[in-house]
Amino acid sequence: MKIGEVVEHLRPSFPALSISKVRYLESEGLIHPHRVGNGYRQYSQADVERLRFTLTAQRDEYLPLSVIRQRLEQMDRKPPAQVRVPRVVASHGRLVDEDAPVDLDELMRRTGASEEQMDELISIGVVAADARGTFRPTALRAAELAMQIHELGLPLRNL
Repeated sequence: MKIGEVVEHLRPSFPALSISKVRYLESEGLIHPHRVGNGYRQYSQADVERLRFTLTAQRDEYLPLSVIRQRLEQMDRKPPAQVRVPRVVASHGRLVDEDAPVDLDELMRRTGASEEQMDELISIGVVAADARGTFRPTALRAAELAMQIHELGLPLRNL
């Protein structure tokens, strides 16, 4: 994602967010977008979720950037969870571990949600990614339930 797309993606939750604020948070070492050949920043889903974590901590907990940076570093240092043996075989033959975090694409695949629907579920707080940009099993279940309710005719924004 480009920087402008990131700002637009997060603007529903953070109306005052600007491109300069995103650049400032990068200069403070809180996010680390990849640079493409022409020097433009390219933001991954993990970068977007780190940014969301940072902005939420500032807004809701009034934390200074130094404390937020420490929290992000702790999350980065935390050893990955022990890998469990997959227990479910999906219909297309891939092994799936029910308790493993999933990325956004896998979350959309498992729930049948479109990218727009998933963006809406994220913006209204039904699901949230962790600092690594992955979604816990509880987020998967919440998204599944939200999509079932949506199929019955309730707009996602009303959840």
